[in-house]
Amino acid sequence: MINLKFAIEYPLTRVSFNHIFNRVWSTPFKHKYLELEVFQDCDHLLHFNFNWTTRCDHAGVKLELGLFGYELTFNLYDSRHWDYKNNTWETPDGH
Repeated sequence: MINLKFAIEYPLTRVSFNHIFNRVWSTPFKHKYLELEVFQDCDHLLHFNFNWTTRCDHAGVKLELGLFGYELTFNLYDSRHWDYKNNTWETPDGH
């Protein structure tokens, strides 16, 4: 996993969350989906987060960009869950 994050937050936490937009698209690749989300999160003045995961549930690439309390999230992920016991993707029957 790679995770790069930079954030400048408000000194006083204000609990507020407003979901503005969310859309998920399938891709030509099996088990891969693309998600775009926009929301209002009053905790961040400036926010950047890049996350790349493999061998975990919903592994993929996620980019979050935030400015003055608004956040844009781009997520390209795998819809499957990771089977840690067998070190492989879970099959539809759960084995």
